Amino acid sequence: MSEGLTRPVFAVGVVLLYGGSIAIFGRVLHRGMGLGVAYGVLTASGLVAATALSLVVFHEDLSLIQAGGILVLGVGAVLLQVDRS
Repeated sequence: MSEGLTRPVFAVGVVLLYGGSIAIFGRVLHRGMGLGVAYGVLTASGLVAATALSLVVFHEDLSLIQAGGILVLGVGAVLLQVDRS
């Protein structure tokens, strides 16, 4: 079973990193990126980071289909950034 956030060092780290990501997200929005684009990029980045951590920390396997999904996320994030004008 998971110990959750019972260890103070990890709990503080989670709070600091989460707060930092919200601050960066706010700056990106303030600089003019649309909310839909910013949220899409944030979500895709989180999924890729979680997958990478599961590969390294838990030694999980990555199937060809899952790798293709990560590629699609990357392409989608790039396409969201393309200027529509």
